[in-house]
Amino acid sequence: MTDAQPWHRNPWPWFLLALPLSVILAGGITAYLAYKDADGMVVDDYYKEGLAVNQDLERDRQAQALGMRAALRIENGQLRIRLDGQDRPAALKLHLEHPTRAELDREWLLSPDAGGEYSAEWPEGLSGRWHVQLSSVPERWRLMGDWTLEPAAELELGRQP
Repeated sequence: MTDAQPWHRNPWPWFLLALPLSVILAGGITAYLAYKDADGMVVDDYYKEGLAVNQDLERDRQAQALGMRAALRIENGQLRIRLDGQDRPAALKLHLEHPTRAELDREWLLSPDAGGEYSAEWPEGLSGRWHVQLSSVPERWRLMGDWTLEPAAELELGRQP
């Protein structure tokens, strides 16, 4: 006959307990990460957001009616915007929106220089793909597009296909 050992001295009960405990631990870590990095694109008041979309579409139609076009370029640490069309606003608002991380979004208020172009300082190291929204101040019209920022990057907004 063999001596019977207590259950806690056998490896098999510990192995069988380790499997469900590891699942519980992994679930806790997943829940923590989901809570910590909540998706900023989900909106609580979707009805108000839907109404705002309709207003934004009106601004797009207004830009088209005015024949608004813009050429954006980056040169020597400066963002330069040449604006064509029937409206010459005293200022432009440029909004760069990161596709997945709202905390990286940027916004500039640009005034025209002596040559009629709008310009602003451009931060170093900004790269990747961005959603671009250019609008007049006050917001009567807007132009939108996607821009992949690279050295000597250029973007044309409002061009008809």
